[in-house]
Amino acid sequence: MSLSALLRNTIWLAGGRVASQLMSVGLTVVLARGLGTAGFGQYAFVGAVLVIGNVITTFGTESYLVREIAGRRADLARLLATALRLQLLLSAAFVLVVLVGAGWLPNRTDDLVAALRIFILSLFPLAFASVFSAALRGAERMDLAAILGVGTAALQTVAALSAVLTGAGLPVLVLWLLIAQIVAVALGWLLCRAAQPGFTLSGPAAPAGIVTLLKRVWPFALLAGLPLVSQRIGVLLLTLIVGDAPSGWFAAAGRVVEGLKLTHYAFLGALLPLASRLGADGTSEWLAALVRKSRLALLALGVGAAIAASALAAPIVLLLYGAEYHPAITALRILAWTLLPYAIAAPTALALVSTGHERVVLRAGSVALVVTVSLGVLLIPMVGVNGACIAVMAGEVLRSALLWFESGRIGTHAIPPDAVV
Repeated sequence: MSLSALLRNTIWLAGGRVASQLMSVGLTVVLARGLGTAGFGQYAFVGAVLVIGNVITTFGTESYLVREIAGRRADLARLLATALRLQLLLSAAFVLVVLVGAGWLPNRTDDLVAALRIFILSLFPLAFASVFSAALRGAERMDLAAILGVGTAALQTVAALSAVLTGAGLPVLVLWLLIAQIVAVALGWLLCRAAQPGFTLSGPAAPAGIVTLLKRVWPFALLAGLPLVSQRIGVLLLTLIVGDAPSGWFAAAGRVVEGLKLTHYAFLGALLPLASRLGADGTSEWLAALVRKSRLALLALGVGAAIAASALAAPIVLLLYGAEYHPAITALRILAWTLLPYAIAAPTALALVSTGHERVVLRAGSVALVVTVSLGVLLIPMVGVNGACIAVMAGEVLRSALLWFESGRIGTHAIPPDAVV
């Protein structure tokens, strides 16, 4: 892939991200105002459990699929079929755990338990969506991947708006979101067939192949999941320690910060197939130079976004969410500065993964998560939502520093010759 192709794919992904995030932000505003702080906090908690469940059940296969497909290291049909079966098996196990364990949650309400038991079923359509997205991105069809992302966001937005406007409660709201996910699976199938007419998920997937894939991707599962868990852990800790309203404030601020990462996500999404191809071709030195330039570009964007978000935090929060979310102003001012360590860490982590150094990224993420949880448990009882924000910030800074010290490994190649499933 040339630099012009990288730019083109970045533009496609950026456009898709912008459209998806605009709909997501709009949806967040409607839900935050319609459900109130406590109701929105419950929704944020249910959503956080689903995100963590999706991380666990996809088990790192999406990044692995992109790397293997882009590097042309695998039989596409067999790899996709094996990955899907693995995700569905893990989803079934996680759904069973949540269905049984939801009633044991502290500070629970009947609506929260019902919503959690309904929404967790989304893991099954999300397994298909993960495979479809990886297939499109690995084939460098970022245009179709962007269409899939925008289409999914649009379906969810329409479903949620319909539920809120009819005065539905949280369980009915998440039921409509589940239906939207199922429809999005059909869209993903059509787009994959358009990209590759012979596309199929019916390839051979023997139990031995699933076990082999499980062994290959477990580092990907942890390194993809740890940053997301670190971001969502604030919602979980706040809900369990101090209640629903602080969780809603944290989620409201976090949504704004996620929107500020649009360009970062798009660029990194386009960079992964290129990095995987460079790693496969043994041109890791050129990759290292590209990562340095990418880091500087994303850092410049992060500084500008953090300054703007800090200065405009009050009008942003009050305009989007209302006076009820006033505590989210300080939370936004803290979380906005996580953009800087993220900009430093993300390109480095991506390059390390593309050249086979997943365990290095895994160690950094594990240490950062332990610090985030420990600080959260310590600070949340004392300073509430701001304590959760400080804990997340500390974890991001530590992860960035640890990866920075390991960036010299990018110039070496560690993918073993038998890495194909």
